[in-house]
Amino acid sequence: IIALSNAPIKLSFHGFPGSMGASFIHYLTSDPKTTPPEYQSWYTEKLVILPYTYLLNDHRQSRREVVTKDVEGVPSRAELGFDEDDVIL
Repeated sequence: IIALSNAPIKLSFHGFPGSMGASFIHYLTSDPKTTPPEYQSWYTEKLVILPYTYLLNDHRQSRREVVTKDVEGVPSRAELGFDEDDVIL
């Protein structure tokens, strides 16, 4: 779908840290630890390095059902003011 988009600039924002390998994605935002600037040659996208950031990559948080809901000390979505179907970035 993104390949067919009319958007003049397309970027991948701080999600998957690897290159998409697609000429139609122009930029990849990341941090200096996950994608060091000297690795630019390995990316089809132009790297936009955000200072003072780090891409957290805990596999247990990638899907809600992986995390046990009854972990002690972890507030529920409702306690944080979110609905069960809210997307939290």
